Amino acid sequence: MDNDIELLIPFDTKKSIRVKVLTNWNTVNGSLCNSPGFKIEASFENQIDPPNRVNLEVGAWFEIYNFKLIPASGLIRTTRSRYQIKLTPFSAISKIEPISESYFICLASFLKIKNGLSHTKFCVDLCGALVCVGEIEDIEDDEAGGAPIRQIQFSLINIGFTHLKCVAYGRLAEELNDFWSSTIANTVLCVLRLIEWGPSGFKFITNTEVSQILFDEDIPEIQEFKKRIPKSCF
Repeated sequence: MDNDIELLIPFDTKKSIRVKVLTNWNTVNGSLCNSPGFKIEASFENQIDPPNRVNLEVGAWFEIYNFKLIPASGLIRTTRSRYQIKLTPFSAISKIEPISESYFICLASFLKIKNGLSHTKFCVDLCGALVCVGEIEDIEDDEAGGAPIRQIQFSLINIGFTHLKCVAYGRLAEELNDFWSSTIANTVLCVLRLIEWGPSGFKFITNTEVSQILFDEDIPEIQEFKKRIPKSCF
């Protein structure tokens, strides 16, 4: 694609890009992609009032023209790009027909995560089978002044039987619990997208407010995983 994200350079504000919205949060920020392995965060400048912000619908494609490219920052980041896009009052954003049906998933290594060999600053994508799913429960959210939040603990296992202990909170916990309670499948495969994880010795993978859990069997990564498991498991 002639407008790949990895080709963006600072100060070239007139360049246009066509991107798919992978996730968004707070109606201000989003994670965009248009080629495998390359993602970039985008956000609206503060002076743009919420009613004037274009709804960056997850899964939709947009063409964006006239934007700023600034150094990426943040303790936890959803992409590894050195830059992030700033949408200004002068940015032109228009919804376009899908260019690709790709989910743009970039799977991390279970062993690198478990052995602490991947940087904890960056969220990761994982694919595996759900095991040891616990009961959903209410706990106190210390970051919200002790307000109650839903939590569910589970493990994810890859084809090499490497286990990663996980805990989901809030919306993601409810989505997982609803699916797990309703499925009759012997083996449940999923993709965890944009998951935060702790340093070596802290084995829990946790979700951020942008995390997603995908059960769609049409996802190529799930299909590939399923091919390597005996049919009797399903």
